[in-house]
Amino acid sequence: MLTSLTIERFRGIPSLVLADLGAVNIFVGENACGKTTVLESITLIANPLSPYPVLKLGHWRDLPALTLSNDECISTLFHNKDFRQGPQFSFVVEGVEQKLALDPWEPWTVSPTSFGVSRDGSAAGTKSLEPSAGTPISDDRSSTSSSSSQVFGTPSLIGLKMVFNANATQERATASGLMVTGMGLQFAAPPQPPQSQGCFYISSRCFSSIREMANILTSASRTNQIEGLLKCISSLDNRIRGVESGVHGTEPIVLADIGLPAKLEISLLGDGFCRAALMAIGFFSPTARFVAVDEIDSGIHVSTMPRVWAAMAELATQTGKQLFCTTHSDEMLSHTLEAFAETPDLLRVFRINRLKNGQVKATKYTYDQLRRADFASIDIR
Repeated sequence: MLTSLTIERFRGIPSLVLADLGAVNIFVGENACGKTTVLESITLIANPLSPYPVLKLGHWRDLPALTLSNDECISTLFHNKDFRQGPQFSFVVEGVEQKLALDPWEPWTVSPTSFGVSRDGSAAGTKSLEPSAGTPISDDRSSTSSSSSQVFGTPSLIGLKMVFNANATQERATASGLMVTGMGLQFAAPPQPPQSQGCFYISSRCFSSIREMANILTSASRTNQIEGLLKCISSLDNRIRGVESGVHGTEPIVLADIGLPAKLEISLLGDGFCRAALMAIGFFSPTARFVAVDEIDSGIHVSTMPRVWAAMAELATQTGKQLFCTTHSDEMLSHTLEAFAETPDLLRVFRINRLKNGQVKATKYTYDQLRRADFASIDIR
């Protein structure tokens, strides 16, 4: 279990300490206070040294895909776009203190684990590198060899070196990096990658992900978990008698049995149900220890909220996974009192505040504190 997290110099957060995290963690606060950034931090530390979450952060924020002339999805990770020192995360998982740092590439250092393109467009070095894997990108303004870091034009891209301390107390670090070239974004993996905790992330704009749902349904069937998953999904809509994955042509689909002569594609049951079902399915992901949901109440009617929270509480207990989510809804918070009445120790609520001096602070509420605030009609949002 992730029990504490310290975030430094990441996006709009200069520094933030979160302690005594629980099985279910809700982050509240005003707009632009850093709630989503906290969820993104958890996604990064859950997948240390993997390039894919770094790239997905921009996609989830609707930023343009990374190209040689547009580095927003990477440069915005740096606090105030200050590239002198990158984001750093200190966290405790299963009692072990760990660290992950995203260091900016330095143009005077070219090595298998530290590389990139200088921001002023000057020659970043021409040493040939042999990364272990690559994810292609394209840019019409440049043309280079895939094995060289030589750059044409005036790019503004930066590189990243990811340094992960599997045990911070022993000062053992493993490094990898993202290299930007004219032909693609390449990733150099460490010799012995650390074990990933994994995070199933649902952005505020995501109401369904049929491919992910189909894959997890298939996995749940193979591991005899489908009954538990079906019980949870049917609690969200009592018409549901069964769900299964399938294929339409070459595309995966998810079908729901609601008692009609033919099974329906799940997307026909509405965005709110699909989003709630996606949350439930995330708990059964074989590769994720954490489930993160931005704006957990998005698209869900107030009358459905008690069932959603009851399902989340049961899944957190059943699977042993942690839930991290954000909300602006007072009704959603009120319904947590009913859902966690029998398991109050699972729940933590953190209010994120941005102070006048620009610092960010978290105030923790336990179940009892939340209940007292609710009875006193205190709005902790």
